[in-house]
Amino acid sequence: MNKFPKIPEVQEVPVEPEIESEEEIVEERVQKPANEIFKMDEEEESSDEEHELPPPPIPIKQAPVKKERSKKQLEHLEKIRVKAAEKKIKDDEKIRIRREKQAEKDAILAESSKRAESILRVPEPQPQISLNDIETIVDNALVKHTNIRKAELEEKQKLLKAEQDALDRKRLLHGLLKKPKVNYY
Repeated sequence: MNKFPKIPEVQEVPVEPEIESEEEIVEERVQKPANEIFKMDEEEESSDEEHELPPPPIPIKQAPVKKERSKKQLEHLEKIRVKAAEKKIKDDEKIRIRREKQAEKDAILAESSKRAESILRVPEPQPQISLNDIETIVDNALVKHTNIRKAELEEKQKLLKAEQDALDRKRLLHGLLKKPKVNYY
């Protein structure tokens, strides 16, 4: 299917040339004296030499006749213009919103950089604990741990010794209560 509208054919209207009446021609002749009608310029020669023909006139191009647009075409063009205007408004609104968001982001970044600078400007607190103090704390912790471990080991040794003593007594009593074998020969 052809999507383009059908173009109406242009009909050429014949133009009738103006016909001068004989009266008008006679009046023109009568108005001019005879010596002017047949007067020759001094430059012109009266000989029968061939006269140069003047150059042909330059044809003037007429502007092409604009076709009138149909009502449907005009409505369609108007719809397109409205849509284009709406799109331009939407695009301008999007650009404005984007600029506002960027301005907010820039403001947030500027404020965070101000906070960072203020934090960096604060003097560092002087350490209240020196390295000697740290060494002393570590040494004390090691000594304390070592003492606790020694106490645990000594207690285990006491328990082991008590068990061993109990076993030894039991064996000794068992050996005493046992009847000796007497060998009589």
